[in-house]
Amino acid sequence: MHCAYSGELKTTWALNYAYHVVNQGGNVLYASNEMFENQIRMNLTCIAANKEIHSRPALVLYVEYQAIRDGDLYEDASKYYHKVANDLISKARDTGLAYGDFGFFGPSEEAVSVLDKELKKRLKKSTLDLVIVDPVDLREQYIDELKCLAMKHTVPVLVLAPFHRGAKSGADANSGQYTLEDLGEYLDAASSPDIITTSYLDASLRADGKVVFGNLKSRNTARFQPFQARVDFPCRTICSIT
Repeated sequence: MHCAYSGELKTTWALNYAYHVVNQGGNVLYASNEMFENQIRMNLTCIAANKEIHSRPALVLYVEYQAIRDGDLYEDASKYYHKVANDLISKARDTGLAYGDFGFFGPSEEAVSVLDKELKKRLKKSTLDLVIVDPVDLREQYIDELKCLAMKHTVPVLVLAPFHRGAKSGADANSGQYTLEDLGEYLDAASSPDIITTSYLDASLRADGKVVFGNLKSRNTARFQPFQARVDFPCRTICSIT
């Protein structure tokens, strides 16, 4: 489970994670009843295009999400963006491992039974390496059902959950570090996830192009210490600071 306040890169982080899975040939299903499929795919393709550009020093291009959304990409960047978009759909590219599949599912209701039917249908055709649920209902029963779903289908499930304004104020006063207690009335929901991570932003971090990641729970390994990562906000990409 990944938690953050509104605007603290929950979806951006999840899509960067999804890109790395797909980039290694893995299959991802993104379930959201809050965002449209074209929004999610534009974000993913923007991330993929810029990651590909960074891996090829000879390419001098810059693909910004706002320019994609508004149809304002300059010619060379537009050609490259659409090439990557087609590669993601066809799961083929001219260098490296073929892309895995990125599927989208927009359930009409937050019911695990609906997601369960979708997983059964997709698993009959192919494997799944990651399921992302964005956003998630933090009621304990719902989180427990998602954990059972992950175990039933042997598929990792990443859920994105919002912190409330009070939690954000506490993190502001605590060097950007959230606590499990910030889940408030939904604290019991923390018992099911194996790992709980957080992301944090303030005006200073945003101006510097950085985000702070934290780790509130890790069932089987030691928790990692909070660290800063680099964010290219216009391009939607996140990378570690070495």
